[in-house]
Amino acid sequence: MLRLGILGLIDIVTCEFVVEEVREVIRRKFPGAENKFDNLLEIITILKTKKNGKARRLIRDKKDIPVLATALEYRPDYFITGDEDFHTSEIKKLINVVRTQDFLDSLSDLKGK
Repeated sequence: MLRLGILGLIDIVTCEFVVEEVREVIRRKFPGAENKFDNLLEIITILKTKKNGKARRLIRDKKDIPVLATALEYRPDYFITGDEDFHTSEIKKLINVVRTQDFLDSLSDLKGK
């Protein structure tokens, strides 16, 4: 998927909350690798994290509220995540939540048309 973003075939988007969360994990687990992450961010659009009462009611894990709220606000074509908390029927009624493989399969389907 990153290759598709580098080639400009898709837009990769995330929110500030996720960037900071990943940055903290990199600091703890991979000291010195922050520059590699910063290089990756050059191809990613970073959206302002949103707050949304609806997200609070829809998601089990409270740490995921900012991520879901941002997705609900910006409504991406695909919200790609392996986190099962986002793969509920209630959330899928509001945004197109898919797993990475499902997204890649949909690209293959488009190519075949």
